[in-house]
Amino acid sequence: MACSAGVGENDRVFARGTTSEHVQTVTIQQALRFGGIVLPPSAKVLGARDENGQDQLYVLAIVLEPDEIDVLLSDSGFTARLRAGERVFMQPVEGFELGSGTDVASGDDRLPAGRERAHGVNRTVLVDRSDPTAPVVHLWLFTT
Repeated sequence: MACSAGVGENDRVFARGTTSEHVQTVTIQQALRFGGIVLPPSAKVLGARDENGQDQLYVLAIVLEPDEIDVLLSDSGFTARLRAGERVFMQPVEGFELGSGTDVASGDDRLPAGRERAHGVNRTVLVDRSDPTAPVVHLWLFTT
């Protein structure tokens, strides 16, 4: 999996005993594994957030080449069709506003529990093509 740790200062996830740069990379990789996400080569992670309590939530913002959106969805096994104009009412990674996108589509699916994960994972995706040369994919990956 290709990924860049282009995460903003406010979106870093810190853990005891490690450097913030190491935790950024580990958290992004954990989020990708957790959600079964396979990034295409051009993908760059713009931000990530992790919330862990009774449930687990990972939020990612990823920019990629316009022709790689379908690759990301297909390689990640997304079963849902994206609905044009559908907005998501979840908090994105800090620094992004979902209400400002002029060309958006979203969808939801569920990744079942299996050998790689003890619990099923709900996956919500929103694709913002407001800048057609650099679309941003927002992902919310959570247990309930």
